[in-house]
Amino acid sequence: MPLYKKRLQERGFNQAAILASALTTETDIPISHAASRIRDTAAQSGLNRHQRMKNLTGAFAVNGTVKGLNVGIVDDVMTTGSSAQMLSLALLDAGANSVQVIVACKVT
Repeated sequence: MPLYKKRLQERGFNQAAILASALTTETDIPISHAASRIRDTAAQSGLNRHQRMKNLTGAFAVNGTVKGLNVGIVDDVMTTGSSAQMLSLALLDAGANSVQVIVACKVT
């Protein structure tokens, strides 16, 4: 799950990228940073599903070739699935064949 450049600078790391790196070590599935977050969105915590979807509208862009590929998104935590859904839609619109989401923790 891509972070906006400002948030990445503030944090100093992308926890989803760390998880993806560990997964690629175990599976030999390559990492591709084919998408980016192009808009600085408000923090998702405290927002309901509708607010989260609105917050993420237009937040992702695909800047790599995904046409015909089966793509995976790695994220640390899934609450409503809004981030994964919006990024998945961007990847599918760019021609991805399918999108699978892998998360470390699902909040219920």
